[in-house]
Amino acid sequence: MACEFAVAQTDTPGADPAETERVLKAAVDAVPGDFEHVSAYVRFLNRQDRSGDAANALQSLQRNDSPAQLLRAETQWAQGDSDAMRETLKSIAEQDRPVWARAQEFLIEADYLEGQAKACVETCWGLLKSEPLNKTARLFLARLHIRHGAYDEALGMLDAADAAWRDDLEILECRAELFDAMARTDEAQQLRRSLVDKINAAPPDTARLLVAGAAAMRGIREPRAASQCLDLALSYAPTDPFTLIEKCRLFRQTSQVKVAAAAANAVMARHPKCAIAYYELAEVLWDMKYSASWVESLCQKALSLDNELLPARCRLIRYALIGGDFSRARELIEENRKFNRADPNTESLFLAAAILETNASNATISATEAPNAARVAAILGELCAARRDYRRSLDWFLVAVEKEKDNPSAVRGAGMASLHCGEMEAARTLLERAFILNRYDLNVKNTLDFLDDYQRSFTLTHGAITVGFRAGEAAAAEYTSYLAQQFLVEECSRFNVTLEGQLRVQLCPSADDLNVIALGIPACSSCGGPAGPDGSLALENAVFVVKPGPGTGRDHTFRFDEALHRGITECVIQRATGPRTPLWMRDGVARYTGMAHNPEWIPARLDLLLAALRSGKTYQLSALGVQSLGESSPLTRAYGAIAFQSWSDRYGAERIQELFAQLRLGKTWAESLETMFQKTLAKLDSETVADILKRYERIRPDAVALPSSGALLSAPIAGDDAEIERCALYLNAARYDDVLNGLAALLSKDAPPVRALFLAGRAALAKGDATSARTRIEAGLALDAALGENSATAKEYEALGTALVALGESDAAVRALRSAVELNPLDPADHSASARLLDLLAPKDPKPREYYEALALRVPVRRADAFSRLELARWYERQDDAKRALEWYRSAVGIRPGWAEAHAELAPLAMKLNSADEAYHSYRAMLVARPDDTRSISAFQACAKQLGKENDAEEFLVRLKKAPSPPSEQVTEEGGTSTVQNDYSSRIGG
Repeated sequence: MACEFAVAQTDTPGADPAETERVLKAAVDAVPGDFEHVSAYVRFLNRQDRSGDAANALQSLQRNDSPAQLLRAETQWAQGDSDAMRETLKSIAEQDRPVWARAQEFLIEADYLEGQAKACVETCWGLLKSEPLNKTARLFLARLHIRHGAYDEALGMLDAADAAWRDDLEILECRAELFDAMARTDEAQQLRRSLVDKINAAPPDTARLLVAGAAAMRGIREPRAASQCLDLALSYAPTDPFTLIEKCRLFRQTSQVKVAAAAANAVMARHPKCAIAYYELAEVLWDMKYSASWVESLCQKALSLDNELLPARCRLIRYALIGGDFSRARELIEENRKFNRADPNTESLFLAAAILETNASNATISATEAPNAARVAAILGELCAARRDYRRSLDWFLVAVEKEKDNPSAVRGAGMASLHCGEMEAARTLLERAFILNRYDLNVKNTLDFLDDYQRSFTLTHGAITVGFRAGEAAAAEYTSYLAQQFLVEECSRFNVTLEGQLRVQLCPSADDLNVIALGIPACSSCGGPAGPDGSLALENAVFVVKPGPGTGRDHTFRFDEALHRGITECVIQRATGPRTPLWMRDGVARYTGMAHNPEWIPARLDLLLAALRSGKTYQLSALGVQSLGESSPLTRAYGAIAFQSWSDRYGAERIQELFAQLRLGKTWAESLETMFQKTLAKLDSETVADILKRYERIRPDAVALPSSGALLSAPIAGDDAEIERCALYLNAARYDDVLNGLAALLSKDAPPVRALFLAGRAALAKGDATSARTRIEAGLALDAALGENSATAKEYEALGTALVALGESDAAVRALRSAVELNPLDPADHSASARLLDLLAPKDPKPREYYEALALRVPVRRADAFSRLELARWYERQDDAKRALEWYRSAVGIRPGWAEAHAELAPLAMKLNSADEAYHSYRAMLVARPDDTRSISAFQACAKQLGKENDAEEFLVRLKKAPSPPSEQVTEEGGTSTVQNDYSSRIGG
């Protein structure tokens, strides 16, 4: 009875796993070696991803018949040993019909997950010969027929299966998928609603049926009920790949992309040859506007595993159309047609490609009268949005909405396109409608929340700039509008652009709001969303900028004024170069041009990007740049760009184009490079690195990791260097004993290699041996200087400084840490050399000059630290260096435009240096926060008189007296503020 009870629990999703295990273990212990007890226990452990425990439990079995072999095969599969699993399944005799059939079903699932589609088909037909009504085989073949457009054959398969498995959820959901493919959408929806009624009347009691029920509920847009089904299924088998794939699809529908990506990644980690997992992750990354190269490579990988996966090729067709490569799009369309000449997605893309290529108007094309007109129009809207042609995108989405009024994705697309075009009220109307159609769409909910906040903002116009602020940000308004106007004049002059109409600047409370505007997805910037890590986003006629606040966690973002400058620069570049200029190129140029004049920013030159912009070869170079450099940090991208420039200078731009062509044909980086250049990869890379270090000595290899694609990574050569490379890997993996053991022979030499001394010193420090660390690193530095190689990096000096601190030699530690900071001034880590150096110098009273010099090096990577900038400004003013002091005052208010304390010192200093216009706007900003400061009022009026702005000043003061008192803003030492948070209303209950 105990075993029967336990088996019932394991077959019931939602049962408490701990209680199930307790009962099963008790049953096994009560009757050792009993097959029924052991098999129930082993299958439970396999489902709970505890295959090691399952293998141990199997050892108690003393039989080798077919049921025992099947159990062993399942455990071997759970352990990841596919070859052993297949060998074990071969031993199961076909005469043992029920066990053999279960083994074949198991093999079908395993082949599918291992990318062996053809083997799946053969196994299915072989199984149907013995079991004509086998559900697993018929469902697989039915879906294969649907993919090929053989709808009658698929219907025949399902009818036969339904006769044996009446009202089975899996069969009925597959029938609904067939109706979808046949464009019989109403019948599919009706069938799924009947499925939901069946589920409510008799809840599914197996994981597979729960997954089918979840798919049906997703189809009728009931994600909450679908999620409950999946939660029950996952409690039964937490790592089941089919459940996780359905979870990925469900959370994509509700725009919860991080959960969807995690589910797809979990399948890929366990089944690295599962084609559908690669495709599903690619779709998630597309939704997140992630790196195009990642999405394309995932689709290519999926097709290499399953060449008949038509949706993956459809995604590649979309990318070809976005880039304007119509010949490539046609090739991919024809490849899809080889498998299914009636696939609605492929045919819709074919019509969309024809419309884009001929640049046909949505008002005149005949394609919109086709049966799939709404789908074609929605695709065109999506493609135009991806090309940042939001005006045409909006036109096409509106056509789609007109043809299919209840399509939530088309309505949402129209709303987002309206937002990008600056039509806020139209965007609100459309998004409210999309929310009614799909009230679980997080994109729509977040965007509507943003529009609520946007509507409550007030505006201030200064020249051609209109700046929008949230309530309570009046103090930031004056100086922000002044900064924006100055930047606009500068950039219009630089790019020879005349701005027509107003440019809108909107301040946002956090970086997540930028992603809400672009995607509707919060907390996406770390994944490479359009908002990026720099705190600004530029659209057609608006700039959205993060105003750093207490909860933003954005210490490593660009400063507020830098973000503002970058956004305005990008808007100007859009007008100068057109909407089809690739995003990565505009981003690089904006970073370069927008930051080059800032004394805090140490830009790596992005000559390659500027040259590509001038050459007009945007498509090839954009794909090369994105694929090569990815969505990494600005400095890493700069380093990679320099490497490509080095190759281009040495071998010619044509060879780099040739390299890209070979990569598109599927060759690896190593194969392409060594074939082209007739040199080993190590030799090629050493030349490139040497060239970079020669021209850009401040960018060190240890400060920035080279791109991880493999092209720039030098292969270790045999001998001592290979051992040192191996120990470097051990050090990165925190295997310090392996480092010291591996380097022992090299360190015993009379003249040990310099790098071996450095690695051993850092490993000794990690183990707490400061004395050995100091001895080895100092010996390495001395030998390095004697050889004239100068190979020491910031890490060596930082390790030496840390060891000296531990040994109580603070003065020597300061010198070592200063050398580390000079080698790597942009290290943003909280425990970097510059942070340690400041910790050593800060307690001294008065603080020495070295403290302020160290602080000046540290502040550029603390992008939101206004207090330190104010401290530096005051120190420079005490040193009678008024110009440097003014720069740091500007930097402080560049982060906090409404900070009255900083303006109180900036304004009089600006007057002293004959910068009356800046002083005027600085006084205005300060008076908003301190309207009763009589001395500042007098100084402000004197400044206005000097500029001839007496009337403007008097009007401002009158308005100031009538305005309610502003909320106080308290600036902390980290530059954060205490402000009242907006109360966003929740649109999704429960």
